[in-house]
Amino acid sequence: MAVPEQVPYIEHIGNGVSKQFSLGFDCDTKDRLIVRINDTAVYFPKWSFSNGFVIFQEAPVVGD
Repeated sequence: MAVPEQVPYIEHIGNGVSKQFSLGFDCDTKDRLIVRINDTAVYFPKWSFSNGFVIFQEAPVVGD
């Protein structure tokens, strides 16, 4: 039985303090990620990827 390809998606809400957000799924490289804040893509070097976490240089503001 074939399994349809799925694109994992996760959403976090900024609190103005946290800079590190867990993916909650496996990913081996940042090149396979699209990071957005308020539906706007955020590019390097504003964030990095390490051990399953997206890490921002500056914490997203409250509600973003």
